[in-house]
Amino acid sequence: SCGEAACLDVASPVAGCGYRQTAGWNRSTGALTLAFDSVISAGLECLITVTLDNPAGGQDSPAVSMQANYIHMVPMTLARAARNAAPLLVADFLSSQINQSNAFVAAENTMHVSFKTRVDLLASAGSSITIEGLTGSVLPSNAALAVCVWPTDCPVARREAALCCDPAHPAGNNTLATSGAWNAATGTLVVSVVNDLLAQVEHGFSFTLENPETTRSPVEWVRIRASGVPVPTTDMTLGAGDKRPLLVAGFIKKFIGQATTAADGLNTIFVTLASQAALGKFRGVSSVVIEGLVGGIAPDGRVPIRTTPDANLGNTARWIRSTGTLFFDFGEAGRLEALVEYVIEVSITNPPYGQDPATDITVAANGEGEGVAVIPGTAMTVATGNAAPFLVADFLNKTIGQSTTVAGAVNTISVTLSTRVVLPGRFQTKITIAGLTGSGTPGA
Repeated sequence: SCGEAACLDVASPVAGCGYRQTAGWNRSTGALTLAFDSVISAGLECLITVTLDNPAGGQDSPAVSMQANYIHMVPMTLARAARNAAPLLVADFLSSQINQSNAFVAAENTMHVSFKTRVDLLASAGSSITIEGLTGSVLPSNAALAVCVWPTDCPVARREAALCCDPAHPAGNNTLATSGAWNAATGTLVVSVVNDLLAQVEHGFSFTLENPETTRSPVEWVRIRASGVPVPTTDMTLGAGDKRPLLVAGFIKKFIGQATTAADGLNTIFVTLASQAALGKFRGVSSVVIEGLVGGIAPDGRVPIRTTPDANLGNTARWIRSTGTLFFDFGEAGRLEALVEYVIEVSITNPPYGQDPATDITVAANGEGEGVAVIPGTAMTVATGNAAPFLVADFLNKTIGQSTTVAGAVNTISVTLSTRVVLPGRFQTKITIAGLTGSGTPGA
């Protein structure tokens, strides 16, 4: 027995080092108490080994000191081994992030990865970085997908803007391989370490995938791990909004309705939109387009609009009457922010006759190229009842007759009516029938 509450086995392979084969252990203070059974000569260098269990989570190497009793020695700090050999240094990722560059359909989409580890990732150990969970790209598997390695001196502002791989800042200094193995089915990329990645330093790289031709939700998780020098798998911090990996954006709010059913009246069409991605020229988006809004009689040209909150769309939109098409064009300052709900009021005159509403209405976002949709056309949610766009009121059935032709008799006049619109009750609606002259019934 070591004479302590807990004992650990000790090995001392050097001849003349008479340390006991057990040592006292106090986990809470991290104290290992060594004893010996024989004299140890001055100047004899002894090696002592003891086995401890690493904790489940990462940690820095603690400062370790030693002292002796009976023969008093000044307490001193032990010189810790360098780098990954430092005692009780336990590997983990101190930080890891991933975001994307492009949230639109059929686009090249660059993933930007940055991470920092607590330990050195050694090339001599065959270390590699694995990113997994990027399912949904249409880029086929590729054993040598191009990787752009960030230089470690890339300025913070450029890192935050994911600009460390553009021509203005050359690629990195060969810490990672310039290509990696991409598995499309599992959404996994493996990149080898070719020169040591130092601990406590942020490293980064970028690679380009391809978005599908349809909108989709982002991945729910992306994970990172290292092998060679093992670093356990951890969930990465995902980019926010339209930077979230493999989001292919659509409209999450796309509602359309109207203010009035009055024939020949000036009508306000209410368009409510919210997109998963920011829209505007700064993102290569030229316009938001609504099609199928047939029924308004404004001539081709420009119609008045008002946007709340203000999106710098100007005060008019382009209008094509025959197809019921509205173009909300982006100028240099115009933008719809991601996940913000905008209401666009459009003023267009109703026709002077009754009509059924427009129901097959779509909304899309166009890129800079002719006919290139970055958000494909999708059906809008169309208001019902009297709020349905370009529903114009009239009478569908309107007949009148009587029960008798006998002079002086009581005559029942029968009126049959139906309307194209809902007639509000509670004394809000009045119908007047005029022209019933010749009755003997007294009145005003």
